[in-house]
Amino acid sequence: MILSKPFRIGMIIGLILALFVPGVFAASQEKILPVTTGSIYSAAMAADDGWLALAGMPGSVDVYQKTGASWTWKQNLVPAESSMVMPSAMTMNDGMLFLGDASANVVYGFALKTSTGVWTEFGAFQSADVASGDNFGASIAATSNLFVVGAKEKDSKGAVYVFAKQITGKWLQVSKLTSSSCSSSVCAFGSSVAMNATGSVIVIGAPDDSGSRLEVFLQRTGGTLPTFSHAKTLLPPSSSVNVKCFGRSVATNDNGNVIVGGSSCEDTFAVGAGAAHVFAKTTLFPSWRFIDTLSAPEPMMSDAFGTSVAILGNTIAVGAPSSDLAATNAGAAFVYTKGASHWSWNSTFTAADAAVASTMSDAFGSAVLLPSASSILSLSPYKDGIGAAYDDAR
Repeated sequence: MILSKPFRIGMIIGLILALFVPGVFAASQEKILPVTTGSIYSAAMAADDGWLALAGMPGSVDVYQKTGASWTWKQNLVPAESSMVMPSAMTMNDGMLFLGDASANVVYGFALKTSTGVWTEFGAFQSADVASGDNFGASIAATSNLFVVGAKEKDSKGAVYVFAKQITGKWLQVSKLTSSSCSSSVCAFGSSVAMNATGSVIVIGAPDDSGSRLEVFLQRTGGTLPTFSHAKTLLPPSSSVNVKCFGRSVATNDNGNVIVGGSSCEDTFAVGAGAAHVFAKTTLFPSWRFIDTLSAPEPMMSDAFGTSVAILGNTIAVGAPSSDLAATNAGAAFVYTKGASHWSWNSTFTAADAAVASTMSDAFGSAVLLPSASSILSLSPYKDGIGAAYDDAR
């Protein structure tokens, strides 16, 4: 096969980086491919407590369990009453999995029976004021007793719905959150959502052409049902160039003190190179404030750095699915660790087979997760036309 010059260069660079450059890794890597016939891992990825879920066409989820050092396929999940083609979002927490179908404005819930290791569907959820075109299910986050769902086109501006688990075990919609600072007709409020471990902090992305931002809501104390109030609006630094994508991805740590928002089409470092902005609060500064802007160690045009973000403890992972590090548009994931007060680059991950792949757009890093202190998961939705996930030791 004759390869184009840019692709040949990408292959060579990828091999050199993987083999000889400290901090760039493509070894000790497990590649997870679709098991169910006809499945394509092209939509979403979630992980929690030794379980991994990969969703895609034709509207189903493959569930894996960590067995020793490897992932073992356990089950294929298909919602009972669904014609879903492509899931829109997914999350896992405390033995529950929530799967969004924004085209149908519905979120499906599955629960793990620990005695058998079998997942079963327990409900299908819609907002109380559901309407065609809401995009309910565009984003999802969950704790053990709450889940939140973004409907980024609700009434053209977007909304986020909060569901709480009752004593009876049933789930009830308890809040509808909207933006008080949306200044345009299309705000995309709810494009991304994140919660801390207890559900006391909800962070919502609103990548709006006229003023992209993250909005933070805090749970009020008291009352029989959880309610939330707006606490803070977080903006990227004024020096940032082209931040219309800021908020398409968001993550927060377990205590909610650190928030990171992706800005995948930002031009600050190079046209379309992207960035991610970190906000934090401390005892000295009890409200979130801007701390750092993260970028690839060598930002390149159209990397789309910030398409995905994740945080665990003092570690942040950022996906750049159009990075050319390993091969043209093969993608990469970057890991940053916190020092005394700021975050710095620690390591870079690419697919071990990116340099020899026939495709020009694997999009490794379209989603990233930090399931443990020793690993990083990266989704490559276009790998060989069927998609794949990669688990790297770090």
